[in-house]
Amino acid sequence: MMVAILVCLLRDYFNLYDIFIFIILIMSLIVEFFQKKESIEFITTYMLWIVLSVIVLFLREIEIIDVDNIFLKVLIFKIILVGFNYWRFKKIEVPNTILSKVWLISLFLYLSEIILNTTHGTKTLFLLTSVISIIESALVIFKLKKWQPKVLTFFSLVHRRS
Repeated sequence: MMVAILVCLLRDYFNLYDIFIFIILIMSLIVEFFQKKESIEFITTYMLWIVLSVIVLFLREIEIIDVDNIFLKVLIFKIILVGFNYWRFKKIEVPNTILSKVWLISLFLYLSEIILNTTHGTKTLFLLTSVISIIESALVIFKLKKWQPKVLTFFSLVHRRS
């Protein structure tokens, strides 16, 4: 994370800063899929993706505090989701589902599109997967009686309880 901040500060002297940030995004995605899940790591992972998102938006001069910024809207709903999970189970870690991984991939694609200055239309994909993932995670948190770190999908949870 410190390397990404350093690249951001030295972008005027470093011509390939966008490629370097893209490589950091790829490494973060790989680490996310293969790390062991501990609470401290979750806080670090949350902060890593927030900081990387802010860096990408800053480098491309996109206003972070803007009513039309979908990052801000998604971030607010994700914070509400973490708060709801903490209120219900006293844990910061939200149960992990397949759709939450799909959402993370769409976040990666959207940040990559922004930093590499391409236009492949992943903003809509990011927004749709965000909405679906947040709704599913809220339903999972609501339906669980006892906290679990991994739930395949909301429908598997309902089917298992029946």
